[in-house]
Amino acid sequence: ARAAVPATPGLLRELNERTVLESIRRLRSVSRAEVARRTGLSKPTVSLALRTLEASGLVRPVGTESTRRGRAGVLYEPVPDAALGVAVEVAVEGVRGLVVDLEGSTVAEWEAPAVPSPQAAVQVVASVVRAVDALRVATRRRFAALVVGTPGVHAPRNGVLHRVGTIPALEGSEFGRLIAERTGLTTTVHNDVDLGALGEQAEGQGRDVEDFAVLWSGSGLGSALVLGGELVVGHTGGAGEVFDVPLARALAATGGSAQGFMRQ
Repeated sequence: ARAAVPATPGLLRELNERTVLESIRRLRSVSRAEVARRTGLSKPTVSLALRTLEASGLVRPVGTESTRRGRAGVLYEPVPDAALGVAVEVAVEGVRGLVVDLEGSTVAEWEAPAVPSPQAAVQVVASVVRAVDALRVATRRRFAALVVGTPGVHAPRNGVLHRVGTIPALEGSEFGRLIAERTGLTTTVHNDVDLGALGEQAEGQGRDVEDFAVLWSGSGLGSALVLGGELVVGHTGGAGEVFDVPLARALAATGGSAQGFMRQ
C-alpha cells in the first residue's frame, strides 16, 4: 500500500494555492470572495494563497467587481505566459516542437526532417536538443518543463524505452534522462498515442467521456486507453497498447499502396 503523506503546513499551503489557481483559471476574472465560495476555503486562506500566487506572477489584479453596496472586491485573472512549456514529438518523419503557455496556446513552433535511419539514440537526442534550442532562440524565454512523445513504451520504473518498432535506435535507451542531461530541463517521456488520448480528453472527442480508446494509424499502429477518466499505462507502461505494427516497413517491403495494404 502507498504510504500516507503527512499533511504538513507547507503541503497544505501548496494544495490551497493550487486549488485557488485552478479556480481562477476556470472562472477567469473572479474575486477573492467568489473563489472562497466556489472552493469552500476561508477568505483568509484564499487571501494568503492569492498573495503568494500574485508574487509568483501566476495571477494578477484586473480591476474591481461592480457592486451596489459594500466594498468592491478586487478581481483576479490568470497570467497565461507566466511560464512556458515545450513539447517535442519524435516520429519517423521528423521532429516537431511546440512552445505552449499555461492555457495550452501555441507560442512558437519548429520542425525538421528526421535523421535518416539513426543508428543510436544519441542521434535522436541531438534532434530533440536542436528543437529545444531553436525554440529557446525564437521565444527568448526559459522553459518550465519538457514533454517528449515517442513511439514505443516508456517503462515508468526505470525510464527505459522498449518495443520502439518504428525507430529501432531508441530501443532500450533511457531517452528522457539523455535529453534532460543535454537540455537541463525536467523531462517527461510519454508514448505518442497516450499523449494523443490526453489531448482528446482535454480538447477533443474525449471531453466529458469517462471511458474511451484511441486507435492511431501512422507509420505504425498504436492505441491508448482511458478508463474512469484516467489514462491507463499499467506497471510496465504498456497497458492499453496494441504494440507496434510497422506499416511503413510493411509498405516498403510490398511496394504497394497504403490503401491496398489496409485491405489485406
